[in-house]
Amino acid sequence: PTIVPTGAAISPPPGASPSTPPAVPPASPSPGTDSPATPAITAPSAPTPAMAPPASPSPPVAAQPAGRIVIKATADVWLTIKQKGGPALLNKLLHAGDSFPVPPDKTDLTMTTGNAGGTVIDVDGTPIPVSLGTSGMVRRDLPLDADMLKAGKLPAAVVRAKPPA
Repeated sequence: PTIVPTGAAISPPPGASPSTPPAVPPASPSPGTDSPATPAITAPSAPTPAMAPPASPSPPVAAQPAGRIVIKATADVWLTIKQKGGPALLNKLLHAGDSFPVPPDKTDLTMTTGNAGGTVIDVDGTPIPVSLGTSGMVRRDLPLDADMLKAGKLPAAVVRAKPPA
């Protein structure tokens, strides 16, 4: 405990903000008592969350993709991501600069893109070593397996012959 004589100036404890109110000195002795004034004894005050100075704002942290695979659009791309035997996780038009982090907790995913030339797949932050195809080319049911993609193992593009006219 810190002993502060009555009437002495009270300075804030180390680490406390200057706006911390000083400890209140004890009331003067009641009338009718013969005891002399004694020094006030105050306990050191520990900073509480309400008394702590506000934390300085931390710099914004760039959002990290949720999984190993991120699909990026360099042009307008219709993209569908499905889980085998389940509903589509994504079925929308992405614009240049848009990206979709593939959820790491989902397995057996496939991707269909309506513009292979405008679709880039990154695995662990690096583009895969093969092209998905040319601009406007449709690629269906590409497996989204990080290790296969990183190794450049994609199924061959199936080119359908136009029906005779």
